[in-house]
Amino acid sequence: MLDWLFDPVKNSKPYWLELLPIVITIALAVTGYWMAFRNWKKQKREELRILANQHREAARIAACKAVWALLAYFSEKEHSRTVFVQREDGQQTNWFLRCAQAQDYLKAVEEVFFTQGHGIFMPPAIRDGMYEFRSRVYRILEHSRRQGNSDDELIVVKNPEVIAKIQELREKLRQDLRAESAYKFDDVS
Repeated sequence: MLDWLFDPVKNSKPYWLELLPIVITIALAVTGYWMAFRNWKKQKREELRILANQHREAARIAACKAVWALLAYFSEKEHSRTVFVQREDGQQTNWFLRCAQAQDYLKAVEEVFFTQGHGIFMPPAIRDGMYEFRSRVYRILEHSRRQGNSDDELIVVKNPEVIAKIQELREKLRQDLRAESAYKFDDVS
């Protein structure tokens, strides 16, 4: 039955030798296609990974920008948004919490973290600092409300440790935000 493959007609090559170039060509084409498809899939996976990292990095930077805007409430110099201000009463200097600005800050934090969704991509160190400031402001406001002073425009901060902690938080947040918003070449690959 297979004699025709190995026993050709006189003075000619065996038939399998004539089929060999066709088989090799088909095998090379299939192998080339398979390798090209495998490389294409690998490249697409890499592109998707890079794209996901770019979106994550952009969201992280947007979150840091949103928190940077909230640092105005921490400012050591008094302006329209500063929550803690220093005022002199004769010979003594006292720290005060401005209630209207504190309420604005609490609303702004909720807006940034929850409504705008920046809390998802917020680096933990920055998120913790913002919430620590938020909890300190809220505690002072709540303590004043419990004592019946909810109509006051300014609340005296009697504990100097609170002010020291606020100043420490402000500096730490600035450093963390600058460090987080810096472009990291190692994260790209």
